[in-house]
Amino acid sequence: AVVCATGGKAIRPQSIEGVNRENVYTTTEILNGNVVLENQKIALIGSGMTGLETAELLTLTNNEISVVEMADEIAKGVWHQHINDILPRLQEKNVSFYTSKKLTAIKEYSIVVEDNKGNKTEMKADCVVLSLGVRSENTLYNQLKETIDNVYIIGDGEKAGRIADATRSAFECVKKI
Repeated sequence: AVVCATGGKAIRPQSIEGVNRENVYTTTEILNGNVVLENQKIALIGSGMTGLETAELLTLTNNEISVVEMADEIAKGVWHQHINDILPRLQEKNVSFYTSKKLTAIKEYSIVVEDNKGNKTEMKADCVVLSLGVRSENTLYNQLKETIDNVYIIGDGEKAGRIADATRSAFECVKKI
């Protein structure tokens, strides 16, 4: 049997003006160490666990972090024990939090956000880090399933979700095998 755990690729919504600028990164690029940001004013877009963990990592290299969240609360839907663990550390590092703000544009040294009443505000930022979820990366699985009988896909490769979902899909897959 072959189990494909190819994960997901970070979402970079093309509907956001400026999303392909050189100063825009994904959490994947930060967390895997391909991009190291130091002494920057960073707008981190999205407050799920990946976003908050990335924010914490970025505080270690003397960055000023603003977490911008479209929902009306930080880490909506995240397990409360994770929130209770990470938020105090982020607050201790002076991370700023902005809720009910949708990113609409990225400029050279700022971002434009819109509140739920349609009011737009410009916020200064040297860099932008996107934490907007992932799309399944299942190219390998789709190639292999044509030639291999016992090929399976798990985790974000099958369906984007949370770590608990990925762990459950791995468990269920192994039970089948």
